[in-house]
Amino acid sequence: MKGILLILILTLSGCASYFDYPSYYLNSSGYKAIAVNPFAYLSNSGHAENKRLRAGKSGYMIYSDNPDRRYHSVSSQNCTSAYSSQSCANKAAINRCILKENYCVLAWVGNNYVAEGNVANFVRNNSSLVARWRENQRRRNSGITLNDALIAIGRDMENNPVFNRSNKIKVCDFKNFYGEIIRGDCSKSSIRKDGEIYWKVDS
Repeated sequence: MKGILLILILTLSGCASYFDYPSYYLNSSGYKAIAVNPFAYLSNSGHAENKRLRAGKSGYMIYSDNPDRRYHSVSSQNCTSAYSSQSCANKAAINRCILKENYCVLAWVGNNYVAEGNVANFVRNNSSLVARWRENQRRRNSGITLNDALIAIGRDMENNPVFNRSNKIKVCDFKNFYGEIIRGDCSKSSIRKDGEIYWKVDS
């Protein structure tokens, strides 16, 4: 039972290190870094997630006090560990990011926030890629807007008896004083036609 509890605590602490412990990163000593997907940064411009990143609360983190040790190795002949130099910490953060993302840049180098400059450089150096991404974002947003409009039109049609068969007008017989019968809307008690009044016939 104690073994299961220990595994659960280690698992939760490993997961939480990604988001929930900014002080662990910012207050940790030694070499450290955080990487981020530049497209996620652009998508979240002005949103809470970028504020979390600026506070050191999100991103792919490498720091010596991180309880999640799975991402601390660096595949580089010049790095014995992620903490042997700042360069090695930077590589470890990028390597951790690349496990999940297609594109990665450094957001933090040590205690220096560098996301804005590195994302700007990424945009400048990959202008055609970023332009395609922005066009896809625009199309996706336009698609959502069109979809919302179609849903609204559909709701209007459901509530309109012209389009909704379940709300069709019920037809009844109406008779005038001379016994002539015409058909009309059952919701009315009488109908006037050519100056004559026709009264609804009880069925």
